[in-house]
Amino acid sequence: MSCKILILNIMNYIQNLGYIGQKEHVGRLNNYIHAERSKKHFLPPIALFGPRGFGKTELAKSIGACLLLNDGLTPKDFIEIQGSGVKSKRWFIDNIIIRHLNVGPCTLFIDEVHDMPIAVKNWIMPLLYPNREGVVEISDDNQDYILNYNQISIIIATTDSHRLSQAFVSRCQRFDLGPYEYEELAQIAKRGLDGICITDEVMPHLVKCGRNTPRMIVNLINNLRIWSSNNDVEVINLSAWKDFGIAFGVKPLGVTRNEVEYLKYLSQSRRTLTMLASKLKLDPSTVREDIESYLIDEDLIVIDGERSITTKGQVVLQDILAQEALILEKKNQELIITTENTLTNEIAVE
Repeated sequence: MSCKILILNIMNYIQNLGYIGQKEHVGRLNNYIHAERSKKHFLPPIALFGPRGFGKTELAKSIGACLLLNDGLTPKDFIEIQGSGVKSKRWFIDNIIIRHLNVGPCTLFIDEVHDMPIAVKNWIMPLLYPNREGVVEISDDNQDYILNYNQISIIIATTDSHRLSQAFVSRCQRFDLGPYEYEELAQIAKRGLDGICITDEVMPHLVKCGRNTPRMIVNLINNLRIWSSNNDVEVINLSAWKDFGIAFGVKPLGVTRNEVEYLKYLSQSRRTLTMLASKLKLDPSTVREDIESYLIDEDLIVIDGERSITTKGQVVLQDILAQEALILEKKNQELIITTENTLTNEIAVE
């Protein structure tokens, strides 16, 4: 008896829409989409987990664009809401179930679902658990709502999975978005250049200043386009990148103002978390989560009870100080020019 192995030729639905990265997850999602479009199985509830700026919303919209009406051409209506906007069960019923889910084919995307009230999260759990036929039933005030996953699809996303119960998460197909590869981030950057050329020596600086996240790289590219347009620059080499950084305050590795102040204070001597938090006037937990996590990832600091700056951290700090000196010099030059022009105008008037 022989056994044939059938390898399906699954189309690259999501990649064809221009989505970049998360290859492992996209491959799995393409299988779900293929089954849904072939009417072989409805799309199960999808849960996207990951840090801010990692492309959860773009991925959700790409999934939604692949889910079509019966004509095979038109995407189902895409309904996007924020978890913080869901105030109560009644609000969800009136604005989501009655207006959308109970009307016709649509895809519901709930971003930052953890921000929903606990009572609402508990109440909608049955909505995330369709039976084999794709049917779910949810009730409130003696009113039953029967919904069909052959018509609707539900995608949720969160940056804080700890605020979702295991019972809630287990009802969904979970996707934990991971770090992007350098080439993927460079591809995202190039996609938004709009005629601007970035040299190979600049691209690593751009990706690092975008802190290795798609959203920050897109924001950086938008600012770069504005600067290049204002200055009639079409090729971004190291010299142009340096000028852009001065004009827009883009620091090496994309470090923030608080991170710079942290490094400056730490460069004087080893410090405790309490000392650093007091100096920055921030809560210690904020210092750990919003400042130290990135500095540790970039090997700029080490923690062994106390905090100390690394050799790499010292080098980066010197680059930042050099940039700050150039910015100050530029401001002084502008002040001198302004003063000279004012004096010239006063003399002319006299």
